[in-house]
Amino acid sequence: MDRPNTSTTESHNGSQRDLELNSRNQEVTDNEESQPNNDNQVPVAATNETQRDEGVDEEGATEGHPRVPSLPPSVTVQADPKFMEISDQEREWALQIKRTVEASPELDSIPDMMYAHLAIFSQGDLDCAVNRVFNLQAYRKEYNIFDSIEEGKRVIEKYNIQDFQGIVLSFDFDLEAGTSLLVLDPTKLDKSVFKCHRKTKEIFMALYYMSQAFFPNLEVVRKGHVQIAEFEGFDPSKNMVDGKLMRRGLIEIHGSYPTFFSHVYMYHTPMVANLMMSLGKRVLPKNLSSKFTLGCTFPGRLDQFYGLPTIEAATRRALDNMYESLRIRYENERTFRL
Repeated sequence: MDRPNTSTTESHNGSQRDLELNSRNQEVTDNEESQPNNDNQVPVAATNETQRDEGVDEEGATEGHPRVPSLPPSVTVQADPKFMEISDQEREWALQIKRTVEASPELDSIPDMMYAHLAIFSQGDLDCAVNRVFNLQAYRKEYNIFDSIEEGKRVIEKYNIQDFQGIVLSFDFDLEAGTSLLVLDPTKLDKSVFKCHRKTKEIFMALYYMSQAFFPNLEVVRKGHVQIAEFEGFDPSKNMVDGKLMRRGLIEIHGSYPTFFSHVYMYHTPMVANLMMSLGKRVLPKNLSSKFTLGCTFPGRLDQFYGLPTIEAATRRALDNMYESLRIRYENERTFRL
């Protein structure tokens, strides 16, 4: 399929320019952000007061541990219409993208919410937005993506329960900051899974649906997505994905889906994490790679806090929240109009 008539000429796979446009709207917000906090505190919590150890006092502190802020136990409030508000300027950008896409026979129409999502992401750069539409369309076709909550749940469930049990420790929202929050344990990643082409394809499908869940409304699109990862016990021989595959994943998903990272915190990172970041920085634009903070610390592994009462229960709670967020995303795509 030929790319629509824009000034960008790279192909879908390996499009370095498209990836560099990934966080264009972050160039403005980066100057407004304070420096990341690396003071032995977990930035966010994923358990409510009833899910903590018995040693937690009323202030949320345990002996020898810093206080960790708690979050609401439900994401259903993210369906509030106020989270779907759009400015006149953003609407104008979105309508311009929509008109361009609908005038391009090579491109399929997309929901109005995604036009708004792309408008906020690209901040008026029409070329950036239209190329994202092209890349997303190519990504969906390549990986047989059918946008539905049922298919999304099936794919995410298989990814997290069958292939990588325990990799997702928490998924929730910081309502005050307006960001979505994902806590990961990369030590549960089994790189041998990627030797199977079918499973690799399913993982790329899961990354798409999870990205949809990360951005259930326009407020989260504006404020961004936070990821937290635990690296204590990381074994490169078992957990480190091949560099070519890592590059492919970065380019294909982050060069296609309009993702806005607020920050990525990496805890207890070994020396190999520096190698991983060096690989990533060859692909990621500077204003995105600057979002990563390595060497964060916390007394004990993060799963000792997030994995309560058991890792299995924590995974179930995280996935249920993710499915609710995905449901809200598709409901907003169904009802939102420019």
